[in-house]
Amino acid sequence: MRLVAHKFAASLVLFAGVAFAVSGWAFGRFVDVRVIPANQQRYPTAGDWWFDSQGWHFRISKQPDKRYEWLVFVHEFTEAGLCRVVGVSQAQADAFDMAYEQRRRGEPVAIPGKTDDVLLDEPGDDPAAPYHYEHVIATVVERAAAVVLFVRWSTYNDTLERESLLMQRPLLEGNVAPRAGFEPATRRLTAD
Repeated sequence: MRLVAHKFAASLVLFAGVAFAVSGWAFGRFVDVRVIPANQQRYPTAGDWWFDSQGWHFRISKQPDKRYEWLVFVHEFTEAGLCRVVGVSQAQADAFDMAYEQRRRGEPVAIPGKTDDVLLDEPGDDPAAPYHYEHVIATVVERAAAVVLFVRWSTYNDTLERESLLMQRPLLEGNVAPRAGFEPATRRLTAD
């Protein structure tokens, strides 16, 4: 059974690699991928993507394990590609993400399309996110790639939280004190 799971996961990773290889052909654009310090991200995140006239841009927060950087990229590339195909714009995704993080810091902002006050670990996990389904599919591909790379999901998530998110929140919050009892949660989807 384990061998079957590895073959399935390898197939998904191969699909992601092929999708990356043909992306320039399919969309006629340049693909720019950079690993940067977490505090240089536009908002608290392990990975970010956007499109402009030059092409696709991906920023991955530096991680202590290169496999983690690759997994974040696989997630971001899959999510961005699916958003592009189904018509979710970068502006829609950015507006939702930025407002979500502002609300997390306690700022009284409206989150586009959101009708409740519940905030989840990642904006894309929220069903109100305009790219929720694309995010969920990207997470499935990311988890499959983690299996192939022998990455323990809980360790990976804990590391992303520590390295990418916790380092940034104080930089982006400035003098805003965290809400009472606020502790960033890890983004576990299921137990190992």
